[in-house]
Amino acid sequence: MKSKNKRILLVALAVTLICSGLVLGQDSAALTVEPSVSKAPDTTVIADGKKAKATGIVINRNGDTFTIRDSRGEETTLVITDKTKIRLVRKGFFRADRSSNATEILRGLRLEAEGGTNSDGQIVAKHIRFDEEDLRTAQALESRVDPVENLAKSTQALAENNQQRIGEAEQNEQRLSGQVEEVSGVANAATAAAANAQSTADHAQ
Repeated sequence: MKSKNKRILLVALAVTLICSGLVLGQDSAALTVEPSVSKAPDTTVIADGKKAKATGIVINRNGDTFTIRDSRGEETTLVITDKTKIRLVRKGFFRADRSSNATEILRGLRLEAEGGTNSDGQIVAKHIRFDEEDLRTAQALESRVDPVENLAKSTQALAENNQQRIGEAEQNEQRLSGQVEEVSGVANAATAAAANAQSTADHAQ
């Protein structure tokens, strides 16, 4: 009876040791697992000739090239060609969309463009579309911004002109000062010569 109890105790002890070994093994394995490293977001690079789309507000324009900025603050440069189709979207019944042209692409206009990229990373637009209400907003903004910019340019030009005049006046003042000093030197020399002549005459008498 005692031997049977000892066997049972040994079997229980062995099972306990095996279970504890498995638990320790799992803990050590869990400890050896390397922590996951957070990856930085991929930066999408648009290759030359790849199709691309862009949506944003026009912030700058230079001829047939203009820049738009999206809601995330990212800027994209678009290029207009003779093959670019520009369309104005109009809402409401019996109001169909109409064709537009590059003259209606103003600063402050929200638009959508799609096309292919060139070697400079710019999007050569094939299709451009914008809403009629957005166009009105851009036109109103343009009518207010242009006079302010023109006034600023006129003020800057006037300031530059005044600065140039001040510089010229300073140069003239310096020139006159030099002439006055030169005339003063000549007068002093003449006075000295007259004094010498007078002294010679007095001595002669």
